Amino acid sequence: MPMYVVTPGQQKGGVGKTTVTANLAVIAGETGLRTLAVDLDPQSHLTFSFGQETPPQGFSVGELLNDSVSPKPSFREVVLRSVAPSVDLLPGDERALVRAEHDIALDALTGMTRLRKLLDSVKDDYDICFIDTPPKVEGLAVVAMVASDGIIIITEPQTLAYTSTTVYAAKVAQVRNSLNPNLKTLGVLLNKSGDGEEARFILDKLRETGLHIFKTAIPVNRYASKASLGGVPTALIDRNRDIGRIYRAVGDELADLLRGITDEADLEVASR
Repeated sequence: MPMYVVTPGQQKGGVGKTTVTANLAVIAGETGLRTLAVDLDPQSHLTFSFGQETPPQGFSVGELLNDSVSPKPSFREVVLRSVAPSVDLLPGDERALVRAEHDIALDALTGMTRLRKLLDSVKDDYDICFIDTPPKVEGLAVVAMVASDGIIIITEPQTLAYTSTTVYAAKVAQVRNSLNPNLKTLGVLLNKSGDGEEARFILDKLRETGLHIFKTAIPVNRYASKASLGGVPTALIDRNRDIGRIYRAVGDELADLLRGITDEADLEVASR
C-alpha cells in the first residue's frame, strides 16, 4: 500500500493537535513504519516538538510549495532525517509558509494540489505521513486536506471546541465533495479530556453527529506539555507512564482503522 497521509486537524487553536501529531508520528515510527512528519503550520511548533529548527540553509516545506522560489530546493535538501526512530521531518518556517500560502492563492487551478504532488513524489519512500496544520479552515489547512487520505479531528470537551469541530467537519466534507473525493474522516479524538458535566455533555453531542469517536481519550497531563517544551514527544520519553500508554492506545486504534481501509481497498480491487 502506498503512503497513507493523515492530518490531525481542527479549526480552534489550543486543542493540542501538534502534540498529538508528533506523538502519533513517533508511535508509527516505533512500530517500524517509515514515517514522514510535515510541519505546515507557520508557527512551526511541530518542528520545535522534535527539537529542530529550520536548517541553516533556510529551507523548509514552505520553499517546496512556493513556485516563485527559484531555484527551488529538492525534497532531499529540505527533509530532516531521523528526528525520531524511523521518522523524517519536513520542517516549517513562518515566513516561508506565509509566502507559500500567498503564492498558492494566486494559482487558482493547481495551487491547492501542490502538497499532494510533493507527497506523491515520495510515496514509495514512506508508509505513513502526518501533517500538522494551522488552526483554520482555509489556505494551508485546505492544502493539507487535499493532500490527505484521512482526517482525525482533534478536539477537547468544551463548548467552543465542539462548535469548531462541527465547522471543521463540514469543511472536510466540502473538500471531499470538490477537491479530494477519496478523503475520509477517520474520527474525532478527544484531547485534554475530563470527567465533568460539560465534558459528558460534549461527548454526547459529538456522538449525535454520527462521526466516529476514538475509544481512547487523552487526559490533561503535565508531562505532555513539558515534553513538547523540551523538544521531545511524550511517547518517546514517557513510554511507561500512563500518558505514554494512552498515546500508544490511540496509535493502536488508528492502526486498526487503517487496516480496515486497506482491507476494503483490497476487496474493491478483487471485485473488479
